[in-house]
Amino acid sequence: NAPDQHTSNMSLKQNNYFSVLSTASAVLATKIALVHLASVRTRLMTDNGSQLNDDKNALGPLFKIILCCRGPHFGGLEFITRVERIAKNCAENEPFVLVMAAVGGLAGSVPVCVGVPLIKIYTAARCAHTVVFLMGDKVNTAVRAVMFTTGLFSGLGLAALASGLIGGTKGKHCGN
Repeated sequence: NAPDQHTSNMSLKQNNYFSVLSTASAVLATKIALVHLASVRTRLMTDNGSQLNDDKNALGPLFKIILCCRGPHFGGLEFITRVERIAKNCAENEPFVLVMAAVGGLAGSVPVCVGVPLIKIYTAARCAHTVVFLMGDKVNTAVRAVMFTTGLFSGLGLAALASGLIGGTKGKHCGN
């Protein structure tokens, strides 16, 4: 009965790991969708279309209503440039870390007690980095650097565990 209970506890821990990973994926996907919507809203408000004939789009007025294109925009062309840069940064980083964390979890090389906090830290740091980056010079760049570095090192920690470079924990789990 003891081995069955151990297996059951491991299964619950793995479920928690993948539940946290799933939530992190959803949060980061929602964040990038909001970043894209902010870009579209600013483009519509400042007539800075991404393609030559965007101003002739028959759905433009409808999108302006849906995206609440009233009041101040977020910074015009400068903001659009920041949005494009952060979207590229997210696309270059987040999918790879999430896939690596998933594969490391499936392989059993990332202990749940370390992987769960690293995933949470990574997700929070990436979200904070995006917000701070989009705020531009309203926030000291040191804050952005701290958020980026926190995300970077938590992602590298997951990579080191998943690849077996550190830990040697394959098949072993914290507290057992």
